[in-house]
Amino acid sequence: MTNHRVFLALTLFVGIGIVLASCDTATPAQRPTEVTINGVTYAVIGQADLEQTSDGLVVGNIGSSGNDGVRVTPELPIEVADIRTMPVELPDNGRWGMQVFGETSSGRTALATVWNQAINGAEHDIVFDFASEMNVSRMILEYYLGGELQYSVEVPSGGAGNRIANAGRGTSGPTSVHVLCVNGELIVATDYNGDAPLQGCSGELLSNVPDAPGPICADFIQARPVTEIAFPDATSLEVTARTVPQFTITDGFVGHSPNL
Repeated sequence: MTNHRVFLALTLFVGIGIVLASCDTATPAQRPTEVTINGVTYAVIGQADLEQTSDGLVVGNIGSSGNDGVRVTPELPIEVADIRTMPVELPDNGRWGMQVFGETSSGRTALATVWNQAINGAEHDIVFDFASEMNVSRMILEYYLGGELQYSVEVPSGGAGNRIANAGRGTSGPTSVHVLCVNGELIVATDYNGDAPLQGCSGELLSNVPDAPGPICADFIQARPVTEIAFPDATSLEVTARTVPQFTITDGFVGHSPNL
């Protein structure tokens, strides 16, 4: 009888231990697949994950595909968009920017793109691109500082199956991307907050600016397409990155009134 009681007590103890162990096993918290901030809903694309913090919406787990980030798909066509971030640090081979999508004869198409694309760990090129269906033969590149136009140049655009223009080379991290629809044209832009002035420039001191006699100081660079074809409705946008550890969206506006 005594042995039976000891065996029963051990069985109960082991059983309780199993229950306690299973209760102590925590299930990892699932990151959200979409987050809404100030009326703009950001949905995960690729392998990215989202975390809402006191600084803003952190977009992390970004790989090397270039397809990881967030998508915004409003109910109405996009006429104006302004996505603001903390300065994005671009490592070697890093890239960050925005593409605006709409429907063409080819289906869902990237109508307009602005990339900040690393040349090395210290410099990056600013690259604009428009869909080949839009027949953009030239672009007007405009460079602003404090809202004042500093320089403008019209450049040919072209490439293998696309329309690309390099607007210059900088060193500071970009802080926002923009799109504006005016008279059937999509204008895309990127800007810099100028927290770290370089050689007296409160924005970005850009080298390799097309046809410029020297570096151009600007905090906002935009590309206007030269084409006779009206752009179709912009129905979504994507902010994506490549080999960037993370980027943080601090604010954004996507709407139908040009108030950038």
